[in-house]
Amino acid sequence: MLKNKRTLIMAVSLLLWMIFITAGYVSFEVNDDTFLNLLSAGAYGTGRQYFIFSNVILGGLLRGLFDVFPHINCYLWFYLVFNLIAVISVCLVITDHMKKRAALFTAVGINLLMAGDFYVHITFTKSATLYGTIGLVMLLWQVKKEKRDRGYMVLSFILIAVGMWARWTSFALCVPMVIGVELIEILFGAVTNKTKVSWKRYIPIFVAGIMCIASFFIDNLAYKTNAGWNEFKKTDNRLIEMRDYNRYVFTDSPEEFLAAGITENDFNMIKGYWMWNDPVYFSSERLQQIKDIGSKYEEPNVRFDIALVKGVVKEALWILTSKSFGIIFVIILLLGAIHGNKAMFMKLAYLSVVAVGEIYYMFCLNRVLWRVEVCAVLSAVLVGGYLISQVIVRKDEEKTEKHVYPYVIFATICIAFILVKSWVVDNSRYTNGDTRCEEFQNITQADGFFVVQDISKYGMLLGARDIFGITRANYEDFYSNVVELGGTSESPAGMYFARSHGITNPVKDLIDADGVYFVGDEEPRLALAEFMDEKYGSNLVWEQVSVDGVDAWKVSSGK
Repeated sequence: MLKNKRTLIMAVSLLLWMIFITAGYVSFEVNDDTFLNLLSAGAYGTGRQYFIFSNVILGGLLRGLFDVFPHINCYLWFYLVFNLIAVISVCLVITDHMKKRAALFTAVGINLLMAGDFYVHITFTKSATLYGTIGLVMLLWQVKKEKRDRGYMVLSFILIAVGMWARWTSFALCVPMVIGVELIEILFGAVTNKTKVSWKRYIPIFVAGIMCIASFFIDNLAYKTNAGWNEFKKTDNRLIEMRDYNRYVFTDSPEEFLAAGITENDFNMIKGYWMWNDPVYFSSERLQQIKDIGSKYEEPNVRFDIALVKGVVKEALWILTSKSFGIIFVIILLLGAIHGNKAMFMKLAYLSVVAVGEIYYMFCLNRVLWRVEVCAVLSAVLVGGYLISQVIVRKDEEKTEKHVYPYVIFATICIAFILVKSWVVDNSRYTNGDTRCEEFQNITQADGFFVVQDISKYGMLLGARDIFGITRANYEDFYSNVVELGGTSESPAGMYFARSHGITNPVKDLIDADGVYFVGDEEPRLALAEFMDEKYGSNLVWEQVSVDGVDAWKVSSGK
């Protein structure tokens, strides 16, 4: 029966996965994924394994896959396949005690719930949370069994590892939830039932922890042993603090900043226009100066502030009433109140407190809440769903005749097709934005070298045409005549082709350089012109030119 149920769950999950991929609008939710995809496919010419946001181990793995399969988008398919594996794992864990019919309907529901976030809207941030949470839950599920399933044990370790590699900060959100819930069970059992804990049973948990620490160490070692990437990492960490956490404000102490040679234009370039690829004025040393001065005027990372509390309450209510995972968590809490015991109440209360606490901490850090807050709720939903599944079990079930299954599968397909075209799943409204794709491809084919203000202006795919077509065969050396002023432009990969054209400072080298042009919208161009006047002379002349049909700007010193 177990094998039949497992096969049924895998089959229905695979069917829905195929429907959503083939009939839906598969997209990256943010362009960070596009960058990693193009980097590993060779678009930047070098550094294909240095994933910046993800672990270098995953970068090396995907680099190898692109080398073996140059005509396949290995990055996209890696996440699509692992998302399917993770969703199947969720279904298997939650339906462990269910009969086949209940398990089938539960698996369908889980797939439909998670399809939008993991079969259509792809992003490594949420995937890391999914892998890490279900990997840890599955591992705990197995270590408490008298007879462990080796297949599940191996799968749990793989999911934990890939979750850690995909994004360790997202993975970290789930750790206190899973471990905390288990500690509550241990303590509750020790106090109420006087049960003794066999710590040997938890050895696999410690092994998983060592594996994660080793992965973190390997990633840090890879950067520290490469001077160029190590320098970029320092620079990027400071930039993240300024742009993502909105830290360090010029108006806090303009006199100190000006005395250090740091002007308001420097702040505007970073925070206002995302242009910082000037190694003279935005070096790691200069950015460290900004931090040293600005951090003196910051509030503590953890603090009580009534305004923050109001913001968290508002955010939590929005998630719980409008986000699918938030609504499901409310249902889990209600089911726990109806069917749970004291231990269950404590665990669900703990999950709620940790989820709200993580969001509150992000508010304290002034973190831009794009999608990170959903990861905290996702972890709570997965752990809470597992807990509820242990107490809501149908002890008896009527036999389901075989002829019922075709009707169930047919109904599932119909629901999937309705969802795949619905507002919930359709991502085409704001994702690929391919209307300017041709415009960017004209730039890559023009005879010149172009300093581009922001490649994301050309669509979520950063100038690429089709998400499934981002392969090594199609996009190797794609940015061979382009360097960006924002993004990861200061990295060895971002500057690789610029240096091959003799450009070491994309801002300064715009002046009087042969065949080097600026491309960007008018407002950021004016901001850049003001910055360059301040740093490199006030007599600069901007001339609008056409280079093989590309509208660009030529900058000269006006001598």
